[in-house]
Amino acid sequence: MSSDDDVFALQRFNRFHVRMLLFLQDRVAQAEEKLDALDRELSLRTATDVHNGTVRGDKAERLKILNKGLEKLVQYGQYSLAVYYLIPYRVYNRNSMTCFVDIQN
Repeated sequence: MSSDDDVFALQRFNRFHVRMLLFLQDRVAQAEEKLDALDRELSLRTATDVHNGTVRGDKAERLKILNKGLEKLVQYGQYSLAVYYLIPYRVYNRNSMTCFVDIQN
């Protein structure tokens, strides 16, 4: 940080922010995998008859996964938005995937 009264400069930690985004993204993906596994399990013919298309009166296990997944997804979304404004990266869509491209190098 600069000590000059007219200048305020901080390090951006670009690589670290990208690593944190990848970390948060993986946490969201893990929650999604748990939900998919539970849905597959509850869709088996041998499973108890459960309506997989609603969350009202849903199994406690699925509600727990959804709640934790939502927390992780919100955290990822808020952080990715903050990083988007902090790091000078250009965002573009390629094959329906959003990619960050370093425009400094």
